Amino acid sequence: MISLFERQVVIWPDKALQDILNPEIVKNMISEMTKLLKKNDVRNAFEAGLSGIQTSLILPESVNLNKNELSNEIISEDSL
Repeated sequence: MISLFERQVVIWPDKALQDILNPEIVKNMISEMTKLLKKNDVRNAFEAGLSGIQTSLILPESVNLNKNELSNEIISEDSL
């Protein structure tokens, strides 16, 4: 959220992103956005914030994307 009137930038990640967007990453994103906002460049400030979020969400190579978390067991329910 950018408030030009109060001259504040707030990034408030939801619970699922709190571990990924740690306070240091958020501080860096706000810093980049603030530099642009001081120049009254709102559009590029938003883009810098979105770019920072996008960069933070890229999965590291060590994450196994082929891991099957679903059971191969057949689930059968009897209908009434």
